[in-house]
Amino acid sequence: MKPLVQKILEFMVLGVPVIFSNTTIHKYYFDDSHVLFPAAGNENELSEKTYQFYKNEDLRKNLISSSNEFVKDYTWNTKKYLYLDLVNNLLK
Repeated sequence: MKPLVQKILEFMVLGVPVIFSNTTIHKYYFDDSHVLFPAAGNENELSEKTYQFYKNEDLRKNLISSSNEFVKDYTWNTKKYLYLDLVNNLLK
């Protein structure tokens, strides 16, 4: 997982709603139920999304709730077997 994606997950775990550009890597991991996606390089859309984010408390709460569910799939307890299997296979 890319470091920037890890940072986004950290914000999500803390209950911080997130806005970031709709780049290929971001769209790979996240969807519109988790974050607000302004178009990359479009400062007008970024401004609009930020204002929408600021004015709409229900939107923020929904993003936070959805993000909380999403990050549960990336906890150590959920993924540790994949990591341990990977290490064990590498050691064989």
